[in-house]
Amino acid sequence: MVYLTYIIDNYHSLPDIMFFHHHHESAWHQTYPSPTELEFLNPFTVLDQGYVSTRCLSGCENVIELSGETVPVNQLVGRSRDVQIASVLKEFMYAHEELPKKIAAPCCAQFVVSRDAVLERELETWVGLRKWLMETRLDSQSSGRVLEYTWHIWFGMEDIL
Repeated sequence: MVYLTYIIDNYHSLPDIMFFHHHHESAWHQTYPSPTELEFLNPFTVLDQGYVSTRCLSGCENVIELSGETVPVNQLVGRSRDVQIASVLKEFMYAHEELPKKIAAPCCAQFVVSRDAVLERELETWVGLRKWLMETRLDSQSSGRVLEYTWHIWFGMEDIL
């Protein structure tokens, strides 16, 4: 929610690079504390690639096969993770396109992104995604996982990193 709110509130005046991370300085899923990650961050890599995960530990890559089954985003409770993810992607990104067969990215929703990558999506997309997040009947862990597994796609990366 915080990431989306920042993007929405600052959409027309975003900085060149944004580091989205959890409120803690370090955790099990970080090789280095956040200040160290920032110290060694190569801004040119972020500007070139658009999105860079700060998750560098092995063993937490999530390959999720999508069956292609989707339901309206207000009917996600009780559905499998792949249906939840596919349905949200279909609603906000792939309305007229075929869904990917698989998605994969490191876990933990800590990443650096460029302004240009954010602006690849219209403001209305970010607003709609946050509205879904606020209104969904999914518990926060499930809805948060939908975003965690798909942030890279929202920012224009390949389905599988």
